[in-house]
Amino acid sequence: MNTVVERQPSAAEDVKARSAYAALRRIAAQRRIFATAYGRARTPGARAAAALTAVRAAIPAMTSIRTTLSPEVDRRLDRIADDLADLFVELHDAQEVAAHKAVRAKERQVERAQARAAQRQAAAPTAGGAR
Repeated sequence: MNTVVERQPSAAEDVKARSAYAALRRIAAQRRIFATAYGRARTPGARAAAALTAVRAAIPAMTSIRTTLSPEVDRRLDRIADDLADLFVELHDAQEVAAHKAVRAKERQVERAQARAAQRQAAAPTAGGAR
């Protein structure tokens, strides 16, 4: 007669299982959030922000469940991080150029307005005396 003896899971196994189930729930929630945000995004910047937010949320989760990443995933993360750092610099450079351009345009506008005001003041005494 074969009897199957069920053994009680140890406390450590129980904790690991609960942790794994929690990870699965978190992953499902993160995927739903990402799909919604990415689907609603209308511009490349908004799509990038949705993707970056999703990746940012997923990275800490990898360490919480002791996930061992493959060397290929590690290399991709490193390459992506480098690309993002380069993109950060490029975006700031473009923003800086645009801001300087706007400041110069405003300065020229103020200079023109001051020149017109000076011309009006110079012309006002002669026009006022002719009345």
